[in-house]
Amino acid sequence: MNIQLTHLVVRTRRTTEQINFSETVTFLYGPVGTGKSTVARLVDYCFGGDLERTPAIQQEFVSVVLGAKLGLYDCILERGAEDTQSVRVTWSRGEEEFGSVNAPLSAGEATLLDAEIYNLSDLLFHLFGVEPIKVLKRSRDPDSPMIRLSFRDIWRYCYLDQTHLDSSFFRLEDPFRARKSQDAMRFFTGLHSERFSLLQADLYRTITEQQGARKAVIQIRRFMDRFNIGSELQLTAQIEATEHELRADKERKQALETDRETDIHPTDELRSKLRILSQNVSDLQDAISVSQSLLAEQEALRAELITAKVKAGRIEQAAG
Repeated sequence: MNIQLTHLVVRTRRTTEQINFSETVTFLYGPVGTGKSTVARLVDYCFGGDLERTPAIQQEFVSVVLGAKLGLYDCILERGAEDTQSVRVTWSRGEEEFGSVNAPLSAGEATLLDAEIYNLSDLLFHLFGVEPIKVLKRSRDPDSPMIRLSFRDIWRYCYLDQTHLDSSFFRLEDPFRARKSQDAMRFFTGLHSERFSLLQADLYRTITEQQGARKAVIQIRRFMDRFNIGSELQLTAQIEATEHELRADKERKQALETDRETDIHPTDELRSKLRILSQNVSDLQDAISVSQSLLAEQEALRAELITAKVKAGRIEQAAG
């Protein structure tokens, strides 16, 4: 990306001041409190940053206009003191191309141009002629969606706040900034791709699963130690010994079943005697049944004979 600042116009309630930047290096110097840091902050403010509301800014500041060459375009970025949601961007390329939009800092649903431009960051990348790369929204979350790298993520390493001038350039002491710096450096060096981001997400997912597995192993080992179950090697040895005993028992069982099928069982002779006795009992039950039938018939004949004698005696009495 090619950025060249040309001038900065600061409008206050009392006056309008303009600073022209050199094509090579611009050096600001002066006593403390003369506004050197404010110039840098106003440049950052035009690129979507926040402005520290010092008493002087609150009382006198009205608006700021930044002139810059972004890629092949001559651009003007305007932002007022109360413009907290957007920046007015005007660009031109010779006499053929001209445009001006009020670019929001946060992306909305509506596009600014025909292309997929939703906010100031997208517009700046468009003017640079650079397609922004896609990175994980939350780099440590493997399921995080892919989003385009913000211009602010790049600009953060072009402009160092005064409180961080003597600190680490890549902000490695800040975990969030450190991960963003990795994405920014891959963008600068051209070593970034969506495939790389997906592989990085897979790596984070694998690391997370590995950490979960290690925690599970620690919990299992604590449980085993608590109940004196033994180590993993001891359990493996016990399992192998038990399986060996199980195989031996199965072999003995198979041998016993084979011997039982070939040898005469000790109860076979008793079974034969039991069958003979059962037959004798059955014959006796049949004889008893026949005897009971004959006895019943004899009792019936006896009753009939008694009845006949009684009738004969009555007849004799009647005849006499």
